[in-house]
Formats: sequence, C-alpha cells, structure tokens
Amino acid sequence: MFARGLLLVGVAALVAGACLSLARFGAQDSPRGLTVVLVDASASVRRTRPTQDDVALQAALAAARDATAAERDFALIRVARDVRTVLEPGPAAAALQALASGAVRLAPEGDDEAQSALVEGVATATMLFDGHGERELVLATDGAATDGKIGVALARLVDDGVAVRCIPLAPEEAFDAEVARLVASDVLEPGASLAVLAEVAWLGEPGARDCALVVRATNSGGESVRRARLDLAANATSTDARGRTMLALQLDLGPIVAGDTRVEARLEFSAPDSIPENDSLERWVSSGEPLRVLAVGEAAWFEALERLPGVDVERVAARAVGERLGRCDVLVASDVDLRALPAAVADFVRWGGAFVCVPGDSTLAGWRSKSPLAPLLPLQLVQEDARPRSIVVLIDGSGSMAGDAERAARAGAIELARAAGDDERVEVRFFTDKLGAVFTLGARESDAREREVRALLDARAPSGPTAIVGALSELATQRSRAADRALVFLVSDGRDEAGADERAARRARAELAATGARLVVCALGADGATPILDALLLPGEAAVHAERPEDLARVFAHESAKRDLVEDGPIAALARSSGDLGPESFEALLAESLPRTLAPLARRVRARTGAMAKALVVDAEGEPLVAVARVGLGTTFAAAAAPDERWTADFSAWRVLLATAVDSLARGAHEHTRARPRARLGPDGLELENVPAAWPAELIAHLSPLDDPAATPLSIHLAPADGRDGSDPRTVRRAPRRQLESLKPGPCALRVGARGALLWSTTVVQPTRPEFASEPGTWPPSLPAAGPTGSTGGSDDRGGGPHPWAWKLLAGGLAAVFAGAVLRLSGRA
Repeated sequence: MFARGLLLVGVAALVAGACLSLARFGAQDSPRGLTVVLVDASASVRRTRPTQDDVALQAALAAARDATAAERDFALIRVARDVRTVLEPGPAAAALQALASGAVRLAPEGDDEAQSALVEGVATATMLFDGHGERELVLATDGAATDGKIGVALARLVDDGVAVRCIPLAPEEAFDAEVARLVASDVLEPGASLAVLAEVAWLGEPGARDCALVVRATNSGGESVRRARLDLAANATSTDARGRTMLALQLDLGPIVAGDTRVEARLEFSAPDSIPENDSLERWVSSGEPLRVLAVGEAAWFEALERLPGVDVERVAARAVGERLGRCDVLVASDVDLRALPAAVADFVRWGGAFVCVPGDSTLAGWRSKSPLAPLLPLQLVQEDARPRSIVVLIDGSGSMAGDAERAARAGAIELARAAGDDERVEVRFFTDKLGAVFTLGARESDAREREVRALLDARAPSGPTAIVGALSELATQRSRAADRALVFLVSDGRDEAGADERAARRARAELAATGARLVVCALGADGATPILDALLLPGEAAVHAERPEDLARVFAHESAKRDLVEDGPIAALARSSGDLGPESFEALLAESLPRTLAPLARRVRARTGAMAKALVVDAEGEPLVAVARVGLGTTFAAAAAPDERWTADFSAWRVLLATAVDSLARGAHEHTRARPRARLGPDGLELENVPAAWPAELIAHLSPLDDPAATPLSIHLAPADGRDGSDPRTVRRAPRRQLESLKPGPCALRVGARGALLWSTTVVQPTRPEFASEPGTWPPSLPAAGPTGSTGGSDDRGGGPHPWAWKLLAGGLAAVFAGAVLRLSGRA
C-alpha cells in the first residue's frame, strides 16, 4: 500500500510540475510591450549635428529589430516645433519594414525655428504607453527642450517603470555662443546701483560676425538698457571644462527702484549662431518691499495693473498659481474657472492675502459649482431655479454636414462639457431621419474617459437624409417626462429632406417649449438660415450664426452662460459713498479710492451680496455690481461685470476702478506677508517657517502630487528645528530628506494639520532628482534602473516563464515514483 501511495504522489507531482513548467496561465492575455523611439528633429539639432538624421534612423532601426525579436509593438515620434506621431503603435515588424524602405521621413519641412517641444514629446510617449506591458523609450536628442525641463519628465517615466535609453549624438560642428552665467545681488536697497556680471561662452570660430551683449532691467518704474559690443576673437579670458572659450563683462544699470526687477542678458549677432535657445538668461532682483500681484487669465485690463507704480504684476497659468502664492499679496483671476485654481487659495486669503475675481463666460460654471473658492467671494450667483439642467447638442448627421461643420460641433460639445457646472449634464445626439442615441459627457471627465468619448463620437460618419422637425418632435416627446430644465442647441445647415413645412416646424417648437426647454438655433454661415430654421424661432428670438465652424465652441459657451446674466442694458452703475459704508471702516477706505463716475453696463452677472459682504458699486435697483468682504485676515473682492467691450461700451473707468482696487488691496495685504507660514522643499527636506506660536510642537504634513490626485498622500512628521543653525524652534518645523524619497518630482499639495484638524494648506514643488539635473552639454544623463513595474530586471508576474516551484515538483515526483517502484519490485521479490 505504501508503495502504491508513493507512486500516486509521484505521478501527481510530475503532472503538476509539467503544468507549472509551461508559461504561466494568462501569459497569452498579458498586454503586449511597446518600444517608442523619440527623434529630436528641431532645427538647432540638425544645424549643429549634420549626421543627426542618420543617427536617429539607425537608432530607430535597431530599436525596431529588438522590438520585433521581443514581440513588442513599436511607435515613432518626431519632435520639432510640434510633436508628430510618425508611426502609431503597431507590430514592430511592419515598422521595421517601413523604416528600412525609406518610407518614413524623420526631418520636418522647413528650418525657420530652433525650438524643441521635447517635454511635450515625452508626454505623448507616456500616453502611447497606456495599456501596454513592457515599456521602453529610446531618445535621439541633445536634451535641449524649450518647453520645460526634460529631466522631470524622464524622472516620472523611470519611476513608472519605463526603461529609458538616450542615444549620444556627435559633437557640435558649428559656432554657438551662449550667456553662460548672469550674476547679481538677490536683494538691494532702493536707490542702490544695480551691477551685473555676465559671462559669455562659445564653441567654434565666430568668424566675421558682429556680436553685442544687451542687458535690460525692467521694473514697475521703467526700463534701463546697456549695450556692449563684443570682440569674441580678441577678448577671450579663459576656457571652461567643456572646452568653451569664456568672456566676462560687468555692466552698471543705474539705481534700482523699489519692487522686483527683471534682469535679462541677451546676445545679438549680425548672423545668427546655431542654437538661439541659449542666447539669453534672466534673473530677478528684489528691492525694498514690492507689492506683488499674480494675474491669471487673458484680460486686456491687466495692462492697467502693470502701469501702477510700485506694483509688480506676474501673469501665470492657473496650474502654476499654487507654486507662487507664497510670494504674492493679491491673486487676480479674470475670466477663469474657479475650479482650475488650487484649494490653497482659501488658506492664502484667510492668512491675509487678497483675492479678486472678475467674471467671464469661463467663470460662471465654476462660480456656481462646488468650488472651495466660490463661498469666499462677496458676490453669490442668484439661482432662480434649483433644478439641474441638461444641455443637449443636436447635431445634424446627414451627408450635407460632413467635414469641418460636424467635427467642430463635436469639439464644441466636449469643450462645453469641460466647463459645465455641477448641476449640468451635457448630451450629444446626432439625427438624420430619426433621433440617435445619447452620448453623455460629464464635467471634468478623466483623460481616459475623454478619449473614449472622442472615439465614440468620431466613429460615426455623416450620412443619410435630414428630418429636423421630426427629430425635435421626438426630443419633445422624450423631454415631456423629464423633471430637469433643458438647453437645446440645434446645429444644422437647415436642409430638411423629410418634406416638413413651416407649420410643422412651429408645432414642433411649441411642443419643445412646453417641456421648459430653451432652443438655440445655430445656423452655419453668415446667412445660413432657411425657412425651416426661421420657423423654429419664437417671437423675439433670433438664430445664432456661426460664420465659421470653429465659432461653435464660443457660441455654446456664451449661450449656456446666459442663465447667469442680465443683458437688458444700459445698466446704471452707482458708486456708493464712504459714509454709507461706516466711518473709517475698511470698506469705506477702499470706496474712497475708487472712481466716482462709471459708464453704464451692457450686461452683468445676476448676483447678490454674500454674508458679511458690502457692495461698493450698485445698479439703479440697488443690486450689487462690485463688492468686498473680509475672510479671516484677508479680503475677497468681486465684480459682476468685466471691463471689456462685451460688457460695456466705455470700459476705461471700469479698468481704472479694478486697478485701483487691486492696488489698495495689495497695500492692505502686504502687512500680513511676513506673518504667513511658508513651506519649502529643498535638498535637505521639507521646512516650514513662520509657524504661529499657538500651533502644537509636532505637526503632520500630507503631500499629494497635483498631477495624480488619486495617489495616496505621503504623511510625514514635522518636528521643531534643533536651533544649531540659528533657526528658532518655536517658529520653524522640519522633516529630513529621507522621509521624502518616495515623492515624485513636480508640484505637490501640502496640507499641515495636528490632532486631526487641518491648520494650513499650500502648494510646494518637489525638485528634480539630482541624476536628472543634466545640462544639454552633458547629455545623456545617468539613468537609474526602472522601478519594479518596468521592463528591466526582476520577474514578471503576468506570465511568460516557468513557475519557480516547477522543477522542485518534477524532482520530487521523480524521486517518489522511483522509490515506489523500488518498493513494489522488492515486495514482489
């Protein structure tokens, strides 16, 4: 019996070992790997390295051969002024054949720009990697990017497990000069002399070209310029480690005025050098205590801000606001969606900063939605109907609409969904002789969801006859059972091929109006209206003409914002006297500084003053047009109209009003600047300064990358400084660098709390890891191995190799079978 048992166990072990020795289950379903080759075809690379195209082609061929052998997909990206995916991800064998046959062109047409969108190219590669297994990026470039820091982009890829290889290029073969260094004092007393030291470095022979160094200092008080002619051949002073010839020059730019001064040094040549990107360098010098304003948005009235004496205005994108809040007094947002601004703005205001909001079509959805900044504003939007709203984009899907018109309508609907409020839902529906299915677009879709929706919309090809009246009647029938409000955009060229007459069109419009839906007829072309489209209009309505298809996105945004606007101007604007606001109050002092005469408005936002807010300017009915409120130690200021031609015919006084208000708010907020907490991420770790004495000794800091909101926050302890470097332990908290090793480079949201309560929040920037801080002259950088999810090193749990227990089971099974056979035979003997 024992022998039989051994035999059975041995056979079972042999079968199990044989199964595990095969490729693991699911390997055939694991995602294919992908190799992406990124070729830098910018003008500067091809001018200075004539063999770059051959080097890039050979690198692409080698990578395609390796990918073919490894059964991976292959893609090719070309980077110059823009980014082009030359070969979409596909079988590497087909790509290898296309490269070998010469069917693929690496160099772009033209040679008039020296820019390189290298960071954007790496971002494109990151999107291509989505859904693939083993991932490899091969770069044929000199590492010089004009659209950002390539090191940060590479660091993120390596952290995500992508194997990165950089192809070294041949040395430069043309003359190139650059401003290698610009030295000036960081801080000077007002009136002190601003002296700068500029170092110029060059490779190659300058020949007969003339060269000059122009140094320009720009401040709120004006501009100072010094120009020095350079004789590069005769005045060289030294040679650096890279073999470049050096020349140092010192220039005096005269007395500095209070505020921040931008100093720029630029080389000018009679004949351009090979790499214009490095011909300039800039730095900032602070003098006195300037008033700093961050301006977000594209607004013409910002020019009035920039003319204010003693005020430094910095225009930034919404995504960069968090990084700069710590060094400004006032944040001004004009025609900006409040949801695009970081939540740290709320703490910035409560700790003494000022926030100014000027509306536009982009502002209204975020103002109404659940943005953490909307409740801070002194004006709140009036909501006459609390029901949610559906926005339906009806697109004529007949053959006559094929081309730019239908593509523009789809793109406009996606833009409309991006700006939709929390109480709005955007639907896209195509119609021909019947009404099509519903494509629902939610506000703030994820990138993956947006790509999915775009693919679904693009999958439909325009074809078939048109029945405009029938589609509207069908929509009215469906809307009769809906409880929400509706805004319907009808996008059509007006050709109804179902034979409906104008009486049927008016009947369908009445049916739709009875459901509470507002219809906007979008006629393509300056005179694109037809009798059918005209019949769809109620008395007093007019069709909206989109002269070009790309105008549809603007039409959608403007018409959807009308629920929050009053457009029956002229609207009187009356500035309140300081006596109406309380003697010597903050609001009264601010009102005293504003202009007394204002032009009537053509449109304004429907708004009321919030709790504890006071109106500074009202209309004839006493409705607020400009209001201010205290929030903690800070101030919020909001207008119900913008100073441009869409809102008023005479906007000069309104621009003066807003600029004056910003100046007054900055002066009031400036006294709190030094008292605010400040956070900094540096080589030594995280440091928090200006900690209030009432805060506990030990704090908890939570750090979350802004580009990955779903990531688990990194929680670290902030302990008091030890005082050995002169820091005050009562006001300084620190965390060592080793606690931040897992934090990715880039901007991070910082939340500081204690005992479960949030005390303060801001945005900090995790600097690039040292191994990626490479200058173009030292390209390629030393790249670390990819992480555990990458394609370098380690085993892959998705399958493809034998299980580590396979050989143990086979050996044990053989031993058991052998022992059982011996016992069986000996028993017979």
